[in-house]
Amino acid sequence: MPGWGSGLRRAAFGLTFATTGCLGPAQSIGAVEQTDGNAGSGGGAATGPSTTSASTGGSPEGSSGGDDSCIPACVGTDPCQQARCRDGQCILIFRDERCELGQFCTPEGCIGEPLQCGESEDILLCESFEDGYAPQWDAGALERIDTMANSGTFSARIALEPDARDQMRFVVDPPLADGILALRAFVRLPSAEAIEQWSILFEITGSSDAGTVRSSLDLRNDAGLLFVTFLSENANLFGLDLLTPGAWSCVELRIDLSDTDGAVELRVDDVSVLTNGPGIDTVPNDGVARIGVGGISSAEHRGPTEYAIDDVVIARAPIGCAVP
Repeated sequence: MPGWGSGLRRAAFGLTFATTGCLGPAQSIGAVEQTDGNAGSGGGAATGPSTTSASTGGSPEGSSGGDDSCIPACVGTDPCQQARCRDGQCILIFRDERCELGQFCTPEGCIGEPLQCGESEDILLCESFEDGYAPQWDAGALERIDTMANSGTFSARIALEPDARDQMRFVVDPPLADGILALRAFVRLPSAEAIEQWSILFEITGSSDAGTVRSSLDLRNDAGLLFVTFLSENANLFGLDLLTPGAWSCVELRIDLSDTDGAVELRVDDVSVLTNGPGIDTVPNDGVARIGVGGISSAEHRGPTEYAIDDVVIARAPIGCAVP
């Protein structure tokens, strides 16, 4: 899906802001700040200008908040938009979760087609582990189990000794250099201590520099998540207590691909929890060519790492938790 416009790029990342008219410059989500929010002491919830009050939904939707000095009246044009008047500026907050699955909120309202495994051209791979493995995998196989599942009967169990790999690989042909890349999996940790150090859930590399220049989404100790990349400085995201041990958590990584103006959003159970950008490098030297899903454990982990995954989706558009 090349050639995303600036409005689409802004709208693809959870709660997004823009000012309207000639009242001031657009606002956008910025780098992660250290807060006392749900990211825990090791990281911060994603914030940008005015994000804190916006995420709480303080004002009635479609109405003014703060002061009433906006002329004409500050209102949204679609139910997915929330309008706030602040210091004479009309700020629109675009809420993707109020659109249909596979759509996202823009200044023109909800756009995009709902995603459906087996039907949507933006979906590159769906893996439910029900009937063996999806044919799109290039290499690797995880242990299929029928003792627990997010949906259906089967899921996959990842069991790792220290410094080990248990992973399935998907080859992207041709490699991706722009547009959106989204990766989703349902994850079940048996306990908050199941990951002592880290385990790579999603691994994203090029072809020529695979393994040395990569981005990844890692499961961390204390039910945490870490997005780490060797592509761009100050782009890592980290938060604790983001997953629910003993239950299935829907984890989605959304990446706006760009060498200079990329952005990253991490969502848990359809809620945006960590973001960074735009303004970071998210594309390997020769494009996104390989995606690994499963587990790679830390050499410092002193005991076994174990968890389960189910309902994996790789797509060129935001996915959400309801895609079957």
